[in-house]
Amino acid sequence: MMRYERLIRGVSVRTRLLAALLFVSIVPAVFIGVYAYHAYTRSITEKLTDSAVQTIRQLNVALTLELERYKNLIDDVSVSPEVQEMLFTKNGGYPLRREIDRIVTDKSGYLRSFRVVDSGGDTLYDTGYARISPGGFSPLLHLADASSPKDSLYHLSGHPVGILAIGRRVHLFPLGQEHIGYIFAFVDDYLLNQKILNDSSFGGGVALLSADGTAISGNMTSPGTQLSDTSLYAGLIEASRAGSDSFTADVGGTPSLVVYSRNDQYDAYLVAAIPLSYIHDEAAHTGQRIVLLVVVAAALSAAISMLIYRSIAAPIKKIVSKCHTGGGSINDKSPDEIGFLARAIDQYAADLDALTQMRVADQRRKRELELAALQYQINPHFLFNTLGTLKWAAVINDAPPVISEGITSLSQLLQTVLLKSDEMIPLREELHNLAHYLIIQKIRYADCFKVVNEIDETVMDSMIPRFILQPLVENAVLHGSEGGERQIVITVRCRRVPKGVLLEIEDDGGGFDPARVKNAPDGRFSGIGLSNVDDRLKLYFGEESKLEISSGQGKGTVCRVVIPEK
Repeated sequence: MMRYERLIRGVSVRTRLLAALLFVSIVPAVFIGVYAYHAYTRSITEKLTDSAVQTIRQLNVALTLELERYKNLIDDVSVSPEVQEMLFTKNGGYPLRREIDRIVTDKSGYLRSFRVVDSGGDTLYDTGYARISPGGFSPLLHLADASSPKDSLYHLSGHPVGILAIGRRVHLFPLGQEHIGYIFAFVDDYLLNQKILNDSSFGGGVALLSADGTAISGNMTSPGTQLSDTSLYAGLIEASRAGSDSFTADVGGTPSLVVYSRNDQYDAYLVAAIPLSYIHDEAAHTGQRIVLLVVVAAALSAAISMLIYRSIAAPIKKIVSKCHTGGGSINDKSPDEIGFLARAIDQYAADLDALTQMRVADQRRKRELELAALQYQINPHFLFNTLGTLKWAAVINDAPPVISEGITSLSQLLQTVLLKSDEMIPLREELHNLAHYLIIQKIRYADCFKVVNEIDETVMDSMIPRFILQPLVENAVLHGSEGGERQIVITVRCRRVPKGVLLEIEDDGGGFDPARVKNAPDGRFSGIGLSNVDDRLKLYFGEESKLEISSGQGKGTVCRVVIPEK
């Protein structure tokens, strides 16, 4: 350590000052810059993720609502008595066609075809517009069986126009146990791919995926593409199990932030990809600006350090030139200016150190004597143990509860006075002490007063001088109850005001002439004295806080104190 110190002291003050200022300016700037860069990137990512999740959820709701009309159409057809009978008897014909035509009329929308199939796979009704080959229709039956009791959603690949098939396995109504057929609604993919999904721009595309990873619709990839072996599908399943709404994955060779929303009605996922480059590009611009700020800060630091050095070096050289001939005994061999100054003031420092040690020793001895004197006067633990014994003796001997309550409150007050030395305490603690004091006073004055608390909870932790409220309440008890004709009401108010915390003690007693309060020779107005309260307030807070008393004969008394808050 000494070697490094001598090495540093061998460098001039100007060089050390320049290096120090550069260090304390560049290092915090770099640290803050790096932190700001990461915090900005994280904030942008979180906000973008939240916005994208909300958007994808709204798209999912819109998608469900658009498909709901076709689902309702299938509902109407599947529970129709005529259709139920035809499916049960496997007999189509004109009645079936007429009934379905009646239901489908004015409800088609983007519907391209509608098909009713019996349990054996034979078509009983088909509008024929979709032109679905038998080979292309076979997977729909298996998917409807696998998805039951939910509806299936499937994209017909290889069709001249995009077709989405909504399928349902139909059971005998109302028993619902016997399988009697299938109903399929074939919807133009324009409904999803153009009307809903293409209106939202996420940068990386949107896709509707089935539970097995097959693309049903969207512009992220071609419908019908199997994505089960991609990182997108793996991340989707993992995020779904973890309950997360987003994850990162490689989408089409581009690292992307992916958000999704599950569609429980069709056992599918609506997925959107946002390229991470969208986030990183903006963050990179921010990083460049931070680097520029660091460079500017370094240049300013160098210039300021030279100005500071010149303002310090000149007076130091004058002091060194005067102290050089005086010598010293510090034995500092360093060649810099501070070394010469240290040797010159060594004797003064030694003398000051000796005086300081003597003062510390005197203060320590004085404190020990004070503590010893206090211990000879009273042993707090003995006193509290005795009060505790008296309390339990009162309880065991069935003494009136007021005796044990009075002993408890007296013990609490004595502990506060004898064992605690903090000058400033929370208002909560002051009110606690005041409550114990009032219990004792009620015993003393035979319950001739009643206390009402109006306390704002927001000021309970405000710091106030210890025993500020007690003298004010004692003044209200003594002077408010003079005459003893009726029970007086003492109101304790504590609330926040623009200048700080207002403490107010009000009674509806007989009142008094406030001019004689501070100069009362017998001290009857307070155990500690109202003048003492006023003096303590001025000592702690100056003229910003003082005791204000308003009273009059027969009009009661109000004492106000404002405690400034910093």
